[in-house]
Formats: sequence, structure tokens, C-alpha cells
Amino acid sequence: MDSTTAESEAKLIVLNGASSSGKSSIAAAVQSLSAIPALHIGADLMRCLVPQRHLPYVSWPDLDGGAHLAFAQAVHRSAAAFFEEGFTVVLDHGLYPPQWLRSCCEVLAAYRPLLVHLTCPQDELARREARRGDRRAGLAQHLAPRIHRHGICDIALDTTQAPPMMLAAQLLAKYDALARDAMARILETQAWMRLYEP
Repeated sequence: MDSTTAESEAKLIVLNGASSSGKSSIAAAVQSLSAIPALHIGADLMRCLVPQRHLPYVSWPDLDGGAHLAFAQAVHRSAAAFFEEGFTVVLDHGLYPPQWLRSCCEVLAAYRPLLVHLTCPQDELARREARRGDRRAGLAQHLAPRIHRHGICDIALDTTQAPPMMLAAQLLAKYDALARDAMARILETQAWMRLYEP
């Protein structure tokens, strides 16, 4: 397979990080760099489809069970559907609580997605969150120590170490060289259970 063919093949990239860790910025950068149409899919984006009066059913702070889990599962399945149709998909999704991580792996593992852990120092998360102004204060710092507790990914990136465009280019360049088996390993070891730990 030559490099042109490789560049034109659909890719499935899952960006897992705390709120304000840089997921959306990197997703947008992948869209700019992708040789084929790349779709940016995520729970926050999908919430725009929900009538305002029903947003409490699919939003923070209560994430466990019920409509929240059904909503997350629908996001995961939509990512799979677009990927099956030949689109590059960047799933921008904080995989917490444990049921969300398990669902994402059950739906997507067979497609060998690139699971990316995005990290960011706590003080920078707080600064970004305050600058955004559209997140509950302290949400990012609450999620940061929990969201990667399962410890398994294909690649980890600190979003303070390079601009989004450089990080996106790195992901696209390394996509075919990486094993892309993190989600399969999470299922095999039931690693989502670690997210229940205090």
C-alpha cells in the first residue's frame, strides 16, 4: 500500500480526556489535515440535537445509568455507522463513568480505533475551564484524575506540549504504525472496573 492509499483510508480516532483537555481543538485540527472528509462526533455536539427542556436527561452532573447511558451508547453507535460508510471519524468523548468506557469499547473495539489519552496539568485545565465559561466550575479537575484510571490507551498526548495542529498531524502520521488494540485490551481485562475505585 502506498502512502497516498494509506492517507485516503478512513480512520477512527477516539479522543479521551477531561473537559477542557483539548479534545475539540485536536478534532478540528484532524478535520483540517485529513485527506478525506473527517467527522467530529461527540456527546457535547450531539446534545445540540436535544430539545432544551430535555437536556437534563443527557447532561452533567448525573452520568450514571438511564438516559445518560443510552445517549452515550447512541453516540458510540453513530461513530461506528459513519466509519462503516467510509468517513474518518474523530470521537471527542470523555469516557467516564465506567459504563461509558465499557459501551464505547463494546461498540468500537472491532474497528481497531486509535484510543488517545489527552492529558493536561490541573492548573492549565482550571485556566482553560475559566476562560471557556460554559462548564461547571471544577468539572475538569474532578474528571482529570479519574478518566484515565483504567490505564490503557494506544497513545497519550499532553496537550500543553504542542499546538493542536501538530498533535493532530502526529496522530494521523502514526495511525497505521500503532497496534490500535487498546479497546480490545480494556474489554479483555475489564479495565473499566478500575474507574469505580475511589
